[in-house]
Amino acid sequence: KDPQRKNIFIILFEYLKLLITDTSLADQYFRKYFYRKGFKDFNHYVIPLRKMFKLWELDDKVYTSILTNKLIFERYFSRSDLRLAKILAYNENSVFFLKDRVIQINTLSEFIDLLRILVNERSLTEGIFIKKTEDSHGGRNTFKITDADLVSDSHDLNNLFDEIRRSGYLFQELVVQHKLLSDIYPGSLNTIRFDTYTDRNNITYLY
Repeated sequence: KDPQRKNIFIILFEYLKLLITDTSLADQYFRKYFYRKGFKDFNHYVIPLRKMFKLWELDDKVYTSILTNKLIFERYFSRSDLRLAKILAYNENSVFFLKDRVIQINTLSEFIDLLRILVNERSLTEGIFIKKTEDSHGGRNTFKITDADLVSDSHDLNNLFDEIRRSGYLFQELVVQHKLLSDIYPGSLNTIRFDTYTDRNNITYLY
């Protein structure tokens, strides 16, 4: 039970009202913790779906792939000396690209051997993070692998191998976030996002 939640009747009233008036806000009511005390004007915290569609129309499609494809994103922004999670390897189906070689992996045992190499690279004792090159937002298609996972139930690893060799994935080192951010929620990276807009006069605004 969350000690900070509102009265249960207030929660039901607010949620049902949003279901009728604005389903996009209702969809975020629990995920954005609107059921907790202190939340009144929900529009101060989220962008309604109809406005989000309008913002997407403003995106320059020429640069969309730089932001959505994580491999291109890393290659592009690393040139600007931005601190990014190090990519240890990536794959396209059964072909895996490492720092100094390209290998083809066809069996589960070969896949596990590769994971062991990556987990132990540069003393990465906490493991590695695997995520789809595209379409991995919101935690979808993401996996954390540690030494313990490599000696556990091979059924899970077999399912992972089947998934990875059907598409393209990145194998990255784990990012250790600052303790203050980890205190918010230690089970994921707690990121801060900034929206920018550049008008026709080439003036950029930060929101």
